[in-house]
Amino acid sequence: MLELKLLADENFPHFITLLKERGEAPEDYYRWKYLEQPVHGHPTGFIAYLDNIPVGCIGIINRLYLAPDGKEYPATWFADWFVTITARGKGIGEVLMKEVRKTAAYNFGIPGPLKAQQVCSSAGYTKITGVLEEVTIYIHPFKCGYLRGSGSHLKRLVRGVKNSAIFFPTILKLNFSRSAPYSQNITLDDGALPLQASISSALSPSLKRTKEITAWLGKMPASATSRRNWWTIQTKEFYCWGFFEMDFWGLRKAIIFEVVSRQNGNELISVICKTLSRQGIDMVKYVSSFGLHYSHATYKYQLPVFYSGPKLPGEFVLSSLDKESSWREFAMN
Repeated sequence: MLELKLLADENFPHFITLLKERGEAPEDYYRWKYLEQPVHGHPTGFIAYLDNIPVGCIGIINRLYLAPDGKEYPATWFADWFVTITARGKGIGEVLMKEVRKTAAYNFGIPGPLKAQQVCSSAGYTKITGVLEEVTIYIHPFKCGYLRGSGSHLKRLVRGVKNSAIFFPTILKLNFSRSAPYSQNITLDDGALPLQASISSALSPSLKRTKEITAWLGKMPASATSRRNWWTIQTKEFYCWGFFEMDFWGLRKAIIFEVVSRQNGNELISVICKTLSRQGIDMVKYVSSFGLHYSHATYKYQLPVFYSGPKLPGEFVLSSLDKESSWREFAMN
């Protein structure tokens, strides 16, 4: 018999055991994410038991959906949706997703695998198309082509030259010349998330950032945040922050986590990239939804965002900080 139970302190070890089967389970991170979030009486997840054995789980992050007209609706972001291999094919994943639909007016999430997306659709969720993209911009296209991938020196050289030929127009569009505008107001730091900004933005995130949510995000376990090289850029026109990291191939990346700005588009990302390039980075990555719709990006990957609830009354705006998978990326690495 299949039974669903609310995620709580007493069954949290079952939740961790299931996620260990998936291959990742830093306990302090998941405890913070689900059991310490600022909610009162709202579900933070479910565990599915088949004949009293835990076989599946899903986590819920409680938020508020801020519609373009200013109205607020209870919302959730679902994550860590998992069913054990031996229990798959029995409809357990769909049952979990349908249970999430009952918890709020709107429910959002990013089910990556195609099979998971199909189950989402079967459970009554709708894909949001043409909104969220993960964007990569090569600052040094030859170096990125040469290092990213295996092969002989000649093969790498050819790949680097091809990259340069393909992506050099992007660099020109970004206007990386000595006269191109950039900001000298960049701050480097190792520590907690740099969440504060004093600039009013022309574009507000669809998941409202309340004081309680901001304070909770600031309490993300140090095991996840202290290993990051955070940076912030602040001018009169915009505030931007993220972190630097070195990838497997030895390339230095700048990850943009959030932008608060009165402007958006090509001019803004040009200034940000020019500023970051002076820190010796090779590429920039960000989520394009948050006011950075750059038309000359090197790579664009459409994120499969799904939701349940009434028809969305306008554009869905999401920053990396509101995208739960972003937290997991730097918590796991």
